Amino acid sequence: MKATDPKPDLLVIGAGITGLSAACELADLGMRVEVVEATPAPEPETCATLAAAGMLAPLAETPTPGPFFDACRQARDAWAPFAARLTVETGLDLDYDTRGALMIDPLETYLEDMETAAQRLGEPTERIDHATLVSFVPDVADRIDGALHLPAEHRVDNQRVHQALRLAAKRRGIAIHYEHRVHRIDDARVEGDGWRRDA
Repeated sequence: MKATDPKPDLLVIGAGITGLSAACELADLGMRVEVVEATPAPEPETCATLAAAGMLAPLAETPTPGPFFDACRQARDAWAPFAARLTVETGLDLDYDTRGALMIDPLETYLEDMETAAQRLGEPTERIDHATLVSFVPDVADRIDGALHLPAEHRVDNQRVHQALRLAAKRRGIAIHYEHRVHRIDDARVEGDGWRRDA
């Protein structure tokens, strides 16, 4: 990337799931978008997105009322149409799973606290006895009496999502510049070692 190259309308910093999703949406609005990414061409050991667990689980992650929980819930609820569009476009199975999450606690206290938090937040829960739990987790310890099912929690294979988004970006003609770490951003330019983009 050189300062003399044609300027994009927007420069997205980061080629993970968030950055590539934003880049694709902006390109769909008719903008010329480029992406800069600090790591080499994406490998599981170098890209933070690929190290995530793929949990879309606001209740399990942050069972406290407030703006952060609200944002996490809205994001989770937006995943179904997003995943469907991305799958249709790319033909890649994202392993998007809406069967919920299981919470296990031998002492039961955590499960009780989670049930209370879920009720306060308007999220569904379901108690599962040991026999039912074994059907989900065959090697669960005998001392575990049961579990709490959080049916609204989702998960996705984040590596597959990342792969699909890279394909979607390529189809839109979005240039992704790897090994382009950003060192400075101001009103006039974005720059790193040996490259810059002027405003």
